[in-house]
Amino acid sequence: MKANIFTIILSILSGALISYGFHAAGASTPLIACTGLLCTLSLVLGMGISWAEYPRTSMLLHTLGWVFFVLFLGLNILLGVLGAGESLLIILNGILVIVLLGASYFVTNAKQ
Repeated sequence: MKANIFTIILSILSGALISYGFHAAGASTPLIACTGLLCTLSLVLGMGISWAEYPRTSMLLHTLGWVFFVLFLGLNILLGVLGAGESLLIILNGILVIVLLGASYFVTNAKQ
């Protein structure tokens, strides 16, 4: 596994800007925190981590990271607009995190 420090820093800064955007829009604190953390996590997976010896695994993980970035951002924008409660926010984001981690695990452990 190889971590690209520059793209990881870009991912963290992007997540911070997304969090600030939600804060500026007047979102609740749990929504701001969930959006920032989960978008940063998926961007790090989508841009910052790769496997030099397994290019297919790297491509699948990058695609998975970007797909979940769009899902997290879209879901949290929708929940913010609808004014959903904290419990719904935590449950939906938690389910998506479990799916992301499970899919990442299965992709990295698949036979090459």
